[in-house]
Amino acid sequence: MIFAVIAFSFRTVNAVLTNLQEAYAVDWTSEFVIRHLRSTGNIWPSDWSDLEDEFESEAGHGDQFTFEELQELVNIRWGTRPATIASCDPPMKVITLASGSESHFVGSEPNERIRNYLADALSTTSDSPK
Repeated sequence: MIFAVIAFSFRTVNAVLTNLQEAYAVDWTSEFVIRHLRSTGNIWPSDWSDLEDEFESEAGHGDQFTFEELQELVNIRWGTRPATIASCDPPMKVITLASGSESHFVGSEPNERIRNYLADALSTTSDSPK
């Protein structure tokens, strides 16, 4: 009986830690994408190398992941048009977890954050990339 309780407790703690790690991963990634969009006039990143500067600017601030670990945890839908993302409701899934989980912090769903940023940014400019 004690072994079963210990095993259950271990699985539960492991699941909580995994969900927390994944929530941070998609949160950070969505922030890096938004920073990239701001710095490039709302041009969608073409691959992970486009986000490396944003990642490096955060280095040393309580790093949870290496850049390589983030790439293993998170998938980004490259080649997406910002105007399409901005107009989708519900938000298009442009950032997902490689595990298939939908972990994220309450009130901070990554695709909604990106859609909201782009909807606002593209509504205030007429020269934005489509």
